[in-house]
Amino acid sequence: MSGSDSHCSGVHADLASADDKVAVRFVCTGTHQKEYMGVGATGKSVSWEGMSIFRVAGGKFVEEWELLDAAGLMHQLTEG
Repeated sequence: MSGSDSHCSGVHADLASADDKVAVRFVCTGTHQKEYMGVGATGKSVSWEGMSIFRVAGGKFVEEWELLDAAGLMHQLTEG
């Protein structure tokens, strides 16, 4: 999340691979310090989950598909 001091807090045990794909589920945490998607800085601590699938070729990640819980994140930023 741009607009924060965000970092991912680990991958846990949720890592899988098959053929040329690697999938990972992650949880990120951060502090909302700058405007993000129209919401001014709140100073709130937030967390969000996501999943990424990477395609590997020649020992390198060559494609990525990512899904984030943006609705959950926005709810944290805008709730009273």
